[in-house]
Amino acid sequence: MRLLRRLFLAAAVPLLGLAAFQNWGAVGPDPFAPGQDRRLARLMLQSNPHLIAHKLRHVRESGPFDVLIFGDNATLALGQAELASHGRVFSMAVPGSSLGGSASLAQSLAAAGALAPTLVVLVENFEHFTQQVQMLPLGQRWPDMARLLAGSFDDPRVPGRDWLRMAARLARQEATLWLLSLSPRTVAEHVSMVFAGLFPVFDPGDQLVWGRFKADGAAGPMTAARPGLPPVPADLPDQPQVLASFIAHDLHRLATLPGRPRVVVAELPLEPAAAAHFNAKARPAPMALRKAFVEACAREGLECALAPVLGTSGEPNDWTDYYHPPASAIAPYVDGLLRGKS
Repeated sequence: MRLLRRLFLAAAVPLLGLAAFQNWGAVGPDPFAPGQDRRLARLMLQSNPHLIAHKLRHVRESGPFDVLIFGDNATLALGQAELASHGRVFSMAVPGSSLGGSASLAQSLAAAGALAPTLVVLVENFEHFTQQVQMLPLGQRWPDMARLLAGSFDDPRVPGRDWLRMAARLARQEATLWLLSLSPRTVAEHVSMVFAGLFPVFDPGDQLVWGRFKADGAAGPMTAARPGLPPVPADLPDQPQVLASFIAHDLHRLATLPGRPRVVVAELPLEPAAAAHFNAKARPAPMALRKAFVEACAREGLECALAPVLGTSGEPNDWTDYYHPPASAIAPYVDGLLRGKS
């Protein structure tokens, strides 16, 4: 029995130490700071909690910023160069993020007193909408989960069944994040960032789907470019995993941020041929999500916009797929929203 206990401790203590190291957050120099090109080149290969930790720290320590951009990898192409007329801009966009993830990031920055006066929250097109929530570093993730569950439990717009589904989803995501944090590849990438002064940090090269990160938090363009128009996508199944009640709750979280910054929430456009295809279909699920989005925005007094059709179906453009808009497509759209033009 004593031998088993020793064996258990011999295995558990290093594992817990590794887990603590992996979930500590941003360690080492700021990769977005001048002179950190090697770290910046590796940043796209970091797990999302590590990437978010570096972005959060940069905004806290290098602010103030005039505009912060939130969104997923469809938003990564948008940064300082595209919105320079609006002041100092930093992109908090993270691959795989969501409306809920953006609200959590904004709340985390608010708690640190690091919010910008203007927030641009870009959400996936409702024809391709997902509702992943948690990717914050551990120190912020558990308190955020507690706030989300407590706040939505008291929200009359969130039915009990939806609350239980979200609680189960958060539990699954937490297990997935811990397993990911202990994977050999994730550990190796984290070590390469923390100890970049001791070990070589190689250029990731063709491992990246997107171009490397830049000092303004943006990245891109996509490296998987294809000539000509991408094919119009096959019909997507309706998305029962998307809980419209939590779209409303996430918008409420954005509307009640401390200091009441200006919040612009906008649906991302689709490639023109795909937009024409889906507009002709008028599928019930995306229509219902858009309706819930518009109603919640009006109720919360937020500046919100549904996706326009940018361009003409059949004309050549520089889209690489149907739901990742290039900066050339969304920069005028977001610039117009910031100038008050819908």
